[in-house]
Amino acid sequence: MTDGPVFLTMILIFLTITVLLILILGIFYKVYTSLNTSRGLAAVSQRWPAETIPSGKRFSRQSIAVGNLWYKNCANLVVANEGLYISLGFPFSIIGSNSTCILWKYLHYAKKGRAFWMNVYEYEIEMDDPIILTVIKPVATAFPERLKPAE
Repeated sequence: MTDGPVFLTMILIFLTITVLLILILGIFYKVYTSLNTSRGLAAVSQRWPAETIPSGKRFSRQSIAVGNLWYKNCANLVVANEGLYISLGFPFSIIGSNSTCILWKYLHYAKKGRAFWMNVYEYEIEMDDPIILTVIKPVATAFPERLKPAE
């Protein structure tokens, strides 16, 4: 057997695997960008973009909901004097920066709820079309006095 057919077969296999990998990565990228640009965090970060991380009480790898979309164990929060800083970690960080700092005057306590077997607290983000932000108890109790949950 000559080297020509073996070499050609290896090239075809390599090209097929490469095309499949590109296709799979493209599908994952499309899914993550559609999740990340859904009405919610994208709209909030467009209104209040954050260039730097403020100083304050930090919460890493938190689960939060913005609108109906939960970001499980990938939100990094900072409760700062000026507002609530939110940035997303992996896998959303590979798509781009969606960091935001919501000023305290635009957050209003709504109600206590339950999600994933724990107490959560819902806050309304004051926008043209209000968006609900859901955080867990340790984060909510670090908020300024007027925003702390009523037990």
